[in-house]
Amino acid sequence: MGLFSGKKSEVESKYYVLTLESNISDIELNISKGIYVKPMSLYEKDTSIYGKIYDSFGFGSKGNSFIQKNVFDKNLLIEKEKVSIITENSSLMGKVSGLSGQGNLELYINNITSIQFKEGTPTQNGYISFVFMGKQDTGTGWLDSLQKGKDPYQVYFPKSSNKVFNHVKNYIDSIIISNNSNKGQVVQQVDSTLQLEKLHELKEKGIITEEEFQEKKKSLLDKL
Repeated sequence: MGLFSGKKSEVESKYYVLTLESNISDIELNISKGIYVKPMSLYEKDTSIYGKIYDSFGFGSKGNSFIQKNVFDKNLLIEKEKVSIITENSSLMGKVSGLSGQGNLELYINNITSIQFKEGTPTQNGYISFVFMGKQDTGTGWLDSLQKGKDPYQVYFPKSSNKVFNHVKNYIDSIIISNNSNKGQVVQQVDSTLQLEKLHELKEKGIITEEEFQEKKKSLLDKL
């Protein structure tokens, strides 16, 4: 269990909440209910002597600093057709986000073109960010964020939850790949239909014979 696990919020009670022990099967089996991913609850405190030394210098698990822990202001909700980025209003960074006009965001998975992803390290948090057509170019690191602005579609997470967020990424990637494949099939079907109409027109005009038309028609249908 994570360091900050306790009484569930209303949102956590409504959806299936991922834990450090969760895997991709848990996501697939519970997606109809909705998958809630809360980075702060996936933060593990190091109770070893080294962890206590880190704490004495203002650091936490695996060397994560207090500042880094406070960027866990955004949670992720995954549903069948969309993902939502939910601001944690109770956190310091969440309150700042609220004051700056950044609220909860929804993004349909069909509109996601790719995912930017980086695992967390002992000194830096990882992140997952969703890319879509028309999205403004923003930074992923601290320096980029200062220069280009904070990415509202980015969720940070600690090193301890790398595996969990890898499952999240792989699940959404699989949907994106499947959707792109289906789009390609639809385009191919439309293209074949137009070619059939053209062939029929050529046959009616006597440019090709009935035998040639049937041969070309069979060839096009076999490709579908």
